[in-house]
Amino acid sequence: MGAVHGRRRRGAFVNLRALLTAGLVAFGNPAAAHHVDPFELVDRALSAYQEKKSYADVRAVLSAGLRAAPHNGRLDPGFGFVYAIYADTARFEGNAAFSLQLADEGLALVNAAAEPNTEIRNALIVSRAYALAELGRYDEAADEATIASLWLEQRFGAQARADLEAEIRGWLAARNADVLPSVAQVAIDLLQKAEAALVAGDTGSAIALASRAMLPDNSGLSLGAERLVNAWCRSITGAAYGVEGRHREAVATLREAVDLLSSEPWDGRSIVTLYPDLVVDLTDKVVWGVFIRLGASALFVDDPALADAALRNIADYATTPEAQYSLLVQRAAILFRSGDFESVAALFRESEKAAEAAGNPANAALARFYIAVAEMRQGPQGPDAPGVAAMLEAAREAAAAAGDNPVQVEYILTAAARLAVGHALAFRQALPVSSAAFAAFERRQKTMGNYEAGQEAVRRERRSFLETHIGVLYETSRAN
Repeated sequence: MGAVHGRRRRGAFVNLRALLTAGLVAFGNPAAAHHVDPFELVDRALSAYQEKKSYADVRAVLSAGLRAAPHNGRLDPGFGFVYAIYADTARFEGNAAFSLQLADEGLALVNAAAEPNTEIRNALIVSRAYALAELGRYDEAADEATIASLWLEQRFGAQARADLEAEIRGWLAARNADVLPSVAQVAIDLLQKAEAALVAGDTGSAIALASRAMLPDNSGLSLGAERLVNAWCRSITGAAYGVEGRHREAVATLREAVDLLSSEPWDGRSIVTLYPDLVVDLTDKVVWGVFIRLGASALFVDDPALADAALRNIADYATTPEAQYSLLVQRAAILFRSGDFESVAALFRESEKAAEAAGNPANAALARFYIAVAEMRQGPQGPDAPGVAAMLEAAREAAAAAGDNPVQVEYILTAAARLAVGHALAFRQALPVSSAAFAAFERRQKTMGNYEAGQEAVRRERRSFLETHIGVLYETSRAN
């Protein structure tokens, strides 16, 4: 295996020129407005290598360029290509851990773009795979490179794919295996990890994992299978955007997922006819995920007709209590917008009974919160109105019952604080709930780690709540 790595080192910077050309063709010049051009920076780094064959010289050029490049503290996504070169350079110098860190930073930058560039992303994925292999993480390296090798073949031909697959076999041989991973299984494993990251609130990891599972059309799978996997990728990415509050991006991404699942482009109103040859045992899961997530984000962008169409498409897919409740919550949100509060309350009274009968206290508590909201909206609007106090108490109980779900906790408390202030100017009464909502917001910010795009999106989405919270603090201090 060392000989293979040696060949890669000797030809590395020649190959990087080919990658540079591919990136320019695919991406144009994405940083034309930048005072530092990423491709000019890479050219300077390559020239530095040609002079002395010194990776240290390359590293010095790239490091200085990345420090100088940000505009208003930001890097253009085109600098992901610089990270790919930098990651390889660090690995050639024997620092695989730093190489892996650079590849991850580059992927986070690329994936934050509205339309991530697949050429640059896959260059980074290949760099990441080599770093993992150098660290002895051979299984991860093989999984990482398997799908990327398909993209490599599309860009550089069959030999490029064969070379990378030879590397993968070398990594597998290190653990006494020689069969290449199944493309389908690698994609499914990545997507299951992405779903787990999403549940944990780690949207950066969810987006990164889903992006690595995207399949090109030379995967060897049926077209239906490819479309299903790629729809699942977009479903997770759209859901992550929704968690971050980037709902317009979420709707656009999830609409792309629907088009992959459908026999023809969807009009946003009708019941879709599914594309033939979808993988049967995964279809229901993916279809449900796409439409339930689309329904949620459609409401946030004030498109109840789209939300209603999304829910009508999955009415027959809600076969578990959890799914039925999710569907009910979104239907209630549409009814709330119509002002039919009596119907909302009736819906949730039935739901509360069903949840209690099923032994699901979290769902029962959430149902009581929605009932309290509906009843408050039908009652008097004064700050001391009984309905306001009842709604806030129901919110606290529902948040406590959902304690292991930080997104749900923040949503319930934030909604309750806004409702108390917006409906009845109940600043003093809302203060404990508003403070708890702000604490939940801060906790969720921390779970995003260094994922800058996710943090900023959540801050932007929560700005109106933060204004509410500041108003609550101000009005309460005045009253005191």
